[in-house]
Amino acid sequence: MSNNSEQFKERIISFATRDPQFKAKLQSDPIGALKDIGMTVPDGLSVVVEQDTFNRVVLVLPLEANAEALRDEELERVAGGATPSRSTEYFTC
Repeated sequence: MSNNSEQFKERIISFATRDPQFKAKLQSDPIGALKDIGMTVPDGLSVVVEQDTFNRVVLVLPLEANAEALRDEELERVAGGATPSRSTEYFTC
């Protein structure tokens, strides 16, 4: 998995841990939650949000080498270059 992909995931997870309302929407409507913070989500992209619990662990297997994946440039478009803003509770683009 690319470094950009990991950074994108880390930013979303970090934001969700600080904002309970965003976390709840991310779990119930991930695409809507991402759009709410100004991210562009390409048509056909599926977003699945799961959370580990004390008796359940979620493992995500990496893409196979020949599987289609978002290129770094596409991932940046999805992420919209968003970063957490220190002055607000939302991402800024």
